[in-house]
Amino acid sequence: MIKRSQPVRAVMSVNDAVREVSELLDSEARQSGVKTDLVLSPDLPAILADFLQVQQVVLNLMRNGLEAMKDILPDRRRLTITTARSPAGEIEIAVADFGHGLSVASAEQLFEPFFTTKTNGLGLGLSISRTIVEAHGGRMWMTSNATHGVTARFTLPQDSGKVSYDPVPDGIHR
Repeated sequence: MIKRSQPVRAVMSVNDAVREVSELLDSEARQSGVKTDLVLSPDLPAILADFLQVQQVVLNLMRNGLEAMKDILPDRRRLTITTARSPAGEIEIAVADFGHGLSVASAEQLFEPFFTTKTNGLGLGLSISRTIVEAHGGRMWMTSNATHGVTARFTLPQDSGKVSYDPVPDGIHR
């Protein structure tokens, strides 16, 4: 899972990937008292991408959102997953929670391997997710919401089958 390699690309629907992950996590969300909203753009084109890897990224971001709201008042527990076409023509997926948000210090380290804000976290989820997104030619970032919580976003280019990926070894991925 954490070995860098070319994604296995096939024509896929980002909306289908999001729907399947949402269905997979539906029980976990309900048990946590979290209302999940899908706001999926109906006119997204199919793209060339690794379906399972895209699902892995969405799964990680949704789980992070669910965990971020465990200590929030039940009426504020809402997770919104949005798909849209960005102004640059990329496919953008956003996962917004209404948890505690991020401190400036942790926001700067979120994508560092082994950095975690969770008591029992390994600190690899966002690092792996970013590696997957970048291997597809996309980018990933986090923003604080205006009131509460965080929105995690990533993009996938429509022509991701043409991306040349040259893995650069770091201390974790070889």
